[in-house]
Amino acid sequence: MVTAVLYNPLREKERVLEHFYLWGEFVSLASVVVLAGTVLTRYADAISEKLQLGRVFIGMMFLGFVTSLPELVITLSSLVEVEQPDMGVGNIYGSCLFNLFMICLVDWLFMRGKVFVKTQKGEAVCGLMSIVLVAVSLAGLTLGGRFGVSHPRFFDPLSINFGITSFLILVVYGVASWVLYRAERMPKQEQTAPPDRSGLWRLLVWSGVAALAIVLAGALLTRTCDRIATTYKLGHSFVGTAFLAAISSMPELVCTFAAARLGSVGLAFGNIFGSNLFNIAILAITDAAWRKGLIFAHKTGDEHMVVGLCVVIVTAIYLVAGQMDYRARRRVGWVTGVAGVLYVGGLAAAFFLSRL
Repeated sequence: MVTAVLYNPLREKERVLEHFYLWGEFVSLASVVVLAGTVLTRYADAISEKLQLGRVFIGMMFLGFVTSLPELVITLSSLVEVEQPDMGVGNIYGSCLFNLFMICLVDWLFMRGKVFVKTQKGEAVCGLMSIVLVAVSLAGLTLGGRFGVSHPRFFDPLSINFGITSFLILVVYGVASWVLYRAERMPKQEQTAPPDRSGLWRLLVWSGVAALAIVLAGALLTRTCDRIATTYKLGHSFVGTAFLAAISSMPELVCTFAAARLGSVGLAFGNIFGSNLFNIAILAITDAAWRKGLIFAHKTGDEHMVVGLCVVIVTAIYLVAGQMDYRARRRVGWVTGVAGVLYVGGLAAAFFLSRL
């Protein structure tokens, strides 16, 4: 016997409104994150100029930290608020891959195949350290999630849920920061004038306001994306890799485009590699926040491994091209072409693997 389903126009209208409100909320919160992140990036650039830090160090540590603040808030909210570690991990690896794709956009729009000609050793150090951190995090996910390898009990006497992988990530990040700072620090005899720090406090206050807006909007955006993943059955890891990663990487996009238009390739590469470094460090920082266990002991999907490997491969390609002083004969060379294909392929793999 076939039961007829009666069409209810009122119920259908309510469903349409629910979808409309859901995506309207997503767009509104994403706009707040993007605008606040853009403002914060501009203030960070002004603050770094007053502090007279090295350009690659500015890109790696200062701007890299500031532009990665949305990733920190969203990942923390994914663990604490909605308790979806897959969405948080996907946000981190997806953001790293999207950051690398920005180099392709910079080359296609501004540099016309010459983005790797002006790279320096400082950027190579940043890129190499980011490869090491991504490799350490992938090894932690593989050993902990697949083989059940856990950190020794004596390593965490206070029971704060902090694993050995997170500890290694923070150590490598600290070493990379110190090495780059020492390499770019200006000797005292070469400093011609003291830095002009007028208006520094005003910049710091407005930066704090922008950061607070990112924190509040990022926390709400995570809940909205959790509803999107549930409503459309997209998978939390894919939503984190595609949606949250793209939104949280908008400040990096603005900063990278601004640096490229000024002809500062070093600042652009430093910002990208520095953001990726801090993104992986976010996994270690937020590891203690998830009270249900360790991030690197959680059984994650294969999509994170695929996206993480794409990050390692694209970064390695960039480093080799920079050392070779690669110059493309066309606007789209083989380096940026391969990187673009890996970005699209990584997202496609994350989508299909998350639905298995």
